[in-house]
Amino acid sequence: MELLDRGLGDSFRLMVLQSHYRSPLTYSEEALLAADRGLERLQTSATAIANESAGSPGPECEGDLAVAVSQAEALFHEAMDDDFDSPRAIAAMFDLGRAINRARDAGAEPKSLSTAQNTLIGFGAILGLDLSQQRRSLGEVEPFVDLLVRVRDDLRVAKQWALADRIRSELADRGIDIADAAAGSTWRKA
Repeated sequence: MELLDRGLGDSFRLMVLQSHYRSPLTYSEEALLAADRGLERLQTSATAIANESAGSPGPECEGDLAVAVSQAEALFHEAMDDDFDSPRAIAAMFDLGRAINRARDAGAEPKSLSTAQNTLIGFGAILGLDLSQQRRSLGEVEPFVDLLVRVRDDLRVAKQWALADRIRSELADRGIDIADAAAGSTWRKA
């Protein structure tokens, strides 16, 4: 019950799924926190810039991203068919998440990422993991952090680097990490 109160239910599920069901599982706080960071990475890959891509499904994936989606689908289903090998299935999810991040950082259009993101969200749903919402447990300040990140993006476009760096530094001092990409910046609680 304490895990649920701390908001770590899905993190615990991921930690358990990263071990084959026939293998013993040793619980530790470090393993739980590592699973929590992994879950956050998957959620970020699945939902970053989701506001821009949520309206309508994007075109089919192209190039390297299309190959990554195809490979992830094959590996995920093969692992699940092989005695519910959830550790291999989750590895395929992380591979797809990295491919999504690389494509986004390379400047892929948000709508073209939606097919890959929806695939990742679907894999999570099969395993009982909600990847459709990125957790940002900052309560009522979240809209203000979003606004500061958007203002910082505008400052970067206007080449006002000193002020953009000041915003980044002030947010970092308050436990907010900003990740810059060609399609826009995202943030997460450090």
